Amino acid sequence: MTTTHDTLMALLAQMPPEEREWIVGRDTADGLHQAFGKKRVVHAGRGGVPIMNPAEQQRLWTELMAQEYRGDGRSVYIHIPFCDRKCLYCGFFQNFSSDELMDNYVDALVEELAQADGARRLQGRPVEAVYFGGGTPSALSAANLGRIMQALRQYLPLANDCEITLEGRINDFTPEYVDAVLALGINRISIGVQSFDTRVRKSVARIDDKQTVIDRLDYMVKTGNVAVIIDLMFGLPYQTMENWQEDLDIQYDLGIHGGDLYQLNIFPDSDLHRAIASGKLPAGATTAEQADMFVHALEDMRMRGAINRVDVSHWANGRRERSVYNTLTKGNRDIIQFGCGAGGKLSGYGMMNYRSLPEYIDAVMAGRKPIQFMAGPQDHYAFIGEIMRHMEGMYLDGRELMRKWQVNPVEELRPVLEIWAQKGLVTVERDLMRMTPAGQFWHDNLIQSVTEMMSMLEREDVIAPRVDDVARQDELLDRPETEVMPKADDMFVSMMMTQMAKYMDDERYADHPHVLMMKEALAKMGMTDADLHSPEQFRRLSNTLMNQMSASPKQGEQ
Repeated sequence: MTTTHDTLMALLAQMPPEEREWIVGRDTADGLHQAFGKKRVVHAGRGGVPIMNPAEQQRLWTELMAQEYRGDGRSVYIHIPFCDRKCLYCGFFQNFSSDELMDNYVDALVEELAQADGARRLQGRPVEAVYFGGGTPSALSAANLGRIMQALRQYLPLANDCEITLEGRINDFTPEYVDAVLALGINRISIGVQSFDTRVRKSVARIDDKQTVIDRLDYMVKTGNVAVIIDLMFGLPYQTMENWQEDLDIQYDLGIHGGDLYQLNIFPDSDLHRAIASGKLPAGATTAEQADMFVHALEDMRMRGAINRVDVSHWANGRRERSVYNTLTKGNRDIIQFGCGAGGKLSGYGMMNYRSLPEYIDAVMAGRKPIQFMAGPQDHYAFIGEIMRHMEGMYLDGRELMRKWQVNPVEELRPVLEIWAQKGLVTVERDLMRMTPAGQFWHDNLIQSVTEMMSMLEREDVIAPRVDDVARQDELLDRPETEVMPKADDMFVSMMMTQMAKYMDDERYADHPHVLMMKEALAKMGMTDADLHSPEQFRRLSNTLMNQMSASPKQGEQ
């Protein structure tokens, strides 16, 4: 009798060795440094069928917002797509700040919020967290931030204890600005410090020196009225294990309430990539060296009794850091998006607003939700969301999932989990898997591999691993300066092309309504399925569909 274990191993055996290695890992005893060739996508999951028809996007948005929300919590994401300057390592820069641009943008953002007023989905359970991300939200004047805060309170049902986070850079947070944003109701500030070391900061175009950063963080902490969160990054140019340790010491000595430890990823075509390739900056740490820095930080954290791990990258010091937004965004809860370039999720539908500022403003002022990309729920999205929530917490509890979903992933995936255990990535005891420090470093790979293996077992068929977006710093360090790779917008197009082509090539989805819509659109334009593999043709198709939007009804007129 064939068991689930037999089926899993048989499916993996059918895969080409290079694809199987993405899931199982390399044949090595040094799991920390060599478990996988590269780090996998940050946003794990198989993804659902892309919905490219703008009229269908609007219809689905209206339908979703008209439904009653029955979840146990939800959050709102507000995107502020402006920066006063571009950090060298950033691959997602959108717009330089200007007073006129930001005034006009806030007009549109307030209007987008107003258009959601009265939606049934927003009634009932209140919004428990609002996150201002970017970009650099602290580039907003206090007056413009106040306009948005007023609109949030007017049009959305915010909880009495709603966590409201303002992300920003330390240069903006003068004592006067801190006092002003706290008076507006901001109760959590998140700062991308990256490093306290002045030389390291200057190398990646951070403005302020070490003492200025320390003084401003100290002021925020001592107000006693706000949770202060910072990001530190490991693997930057000029960063050593010594100044990395100093960064860790400073953040804890300041009494920072929480923070994140992030690995530097060198984005293709970023200023940092070009600076390293041209010899203007030394190379940052390799992936293996970054692994050592990560484990060092975990051990340092373990020796500080008051520090608690919240998830694989986030920590908290004391009770002020509630991490409500971070908690709510894991699993299957709503994330309602507002703003140019904002991403959200409703009932498993993933979506992103226009990244282009003129297109965003035009759509909002025409009365449409400014959606650029949308994808339907992936197969068994609620179950997969629960698995991902566990994995973000550095564990997988088969008994809990069995009680709720009648499926025990730990048992079904045990042969591969045991291989990972031999590499030192996980421990497995009965129906509980926990990630070791090495596994936590490679957690993106493990999460993605688990979701792919569960999908293969459900379909009893091989699924090619998702490798459309991987960390490339090791290979980019040797890439000639003239060899440029895609920018952020092009990467989104590539991702959508890959996703749509995958579903159109799958016979199981031949009659899926959104696949049929895409085939009909291709036929009308004299195109074939093969054109989805051409960025130029894909953009032509996308632009044609967008141009049809002028004939689409406004929200509430369907």
